Amino acid sequence: MTTCPKQFNANRSNPTTLDKHSNLLIKASKLPFSKAFPIYLWSATNVVKRSQGTANAVTNITPIFQSLIALSNFIITINSNVKDRFKRIEHFDIKTEEKLNYIVIDPGERDKAIDFIKQWLLEYLGDYLWISDPYFSKNELEFLNFANSVREDCEVYIITSGKGQTPIITSLPADYQSHWNSITAEKPPPTGIIVVSNDVQGNSPIHDRCWLTNNSALKFGGSLNGLGVSKISDITVMQPGDRHKLFVKLEPFVALQKKLYDGKVIKYMSFSL
Repeated sequence: MTTCPKQFNANRSNPTTLDKHSNLLIKASKLPFSKAFPIYLWSATNVVKRSQGTANAVTNITPIFQSLIALSNFIITINSNVKDRFKRIEHFDIKTEEKLNYIVIDPGERDKAIDFIKQWLLEYLGDYLWISDPYFSKNELEFLNFANSVREDCEVYIITSGKGQTPIITSLPADYQSHWNSITAEKPPPTGIIVVSNDVQGNSPIHDRCWLTNNSALKFGGSLNGLGVSKISDITVMQPGDRHKLFVKLEPFVALQKKLYDGKVIKYMSFSL
């Protein structure tokens, strides 16, 4: 098992899919309970973390919960001398949230925004993700880690500007890599950072703040670095037609093919994470 419990509990490792750890469960079934227990605990925690906030939470988590109840009752039965140490296990209902297409984020509600983004990623993330935000910097790489926890092979392109970056542009690749390593022990998904500018101040011709994947897109009322901090903002799941228009608009920048905007030459700097 490549993911150590210490890193997993510290949220420095992402939950994996069931097929990646099913073999470990088979091996654990042949071990003494004292050695198998950490594997079972890791597996249960993994399923809970991966299913949290999704429509599949009931399907994935309830059987585990019911098994734990059965196991607890069994232990109570065979250990009658310690029955008084166990609390009664009461009925537990798992409720799934209604699917939302729009939320307003007030100051102090950054966690609410993050939960909404995570839910969208779980529902819609395909094999690519484009993040457009003129103020995206290394400090927003935590959002990239959310996508990585859902799909490790997702190809990501981040379109930003020179305005929100460090004054020393040439140090960006090392700065981004160092910050990623401080966030997680996981490898990043295949990621290209594209810095687009069309004036000496480093401003970008792209002002859209959005995330776009195969069949869906999010529109942000502000930059990621300000979500839930000091201003009211919002996040909207875009309609299919608007998502297509956004794709057509961003594609030339992702391909580094757009040369002019409003009569000004566009300059690109791109690097991989």
